[in-house]
Amino acid sequence: MFSFFNKKKQPSVTRTNRTLSIDSINYVGRYTVSSNGKYTLTWCDGRYLLLENDQIIVDGKMKRPDDGIVTDDGVFVLIDLGSGTSGTFYAFNNAGDLLVKKAVRANIYNAGISRDGKFSVFQTAHSDNSSGNTLYFFELNSGNLIWKATPEKGWANSYEFDTDNCQLHLIYDDFRVSYDFNGKLLSFA
Repeated sequence: MFSFFNKKKQPSVTRTNRTLSIDSINYVGRYTVSSNGKYTLTWCDGRYLLLENDQIIVDGKMKRPDDGIVTDDGVFVLIDLGSGTSGTFYAFNNAGDLLVKKAVRANIYNAGISRDGKFSVFQTAHSDNSSGNTLYFFELNSGNLIWKATPEKGWANSYEFDTDNCQLHLIYDDFRVSYDFNGKLLSFA
């Protein structure tokens, strides 16, 4: 007898507030979920996984992955913490193909990605070289760094991408700073 279905065994995924575990592969890591709930990105020292509906679709290696973000289409970004004052920013598509890799000689403070997975940004902490205190803006389909600048008001808490109006908003505790997608400073609000 044969089966018309060739289903992979679904791994048993357990989530708490901060961690995800998959017992069948002896995995425990931090995680984030896309806003539509379809994709989960998880990471721990040495490894990262992308799950689609709790099925592993990408299993990658990275020395010290952190601060992952995943979009509704499964495009994702991770920061490799590096050692000392260095870090590397990565962006991948939902097949795990590398879109962007940018190494810097500063610690990476945080990152953001547009909902459509077409643009991303990261910001570095202070450093005694040109990589420090810099905001980097990428177009992910081409993998190009579009612009970089020293932020006007220090480290943003988060980022909002207005792709309809081609604007990036840096969100702070009580104000925002806006740039256009070409790096022109637009406003403080």
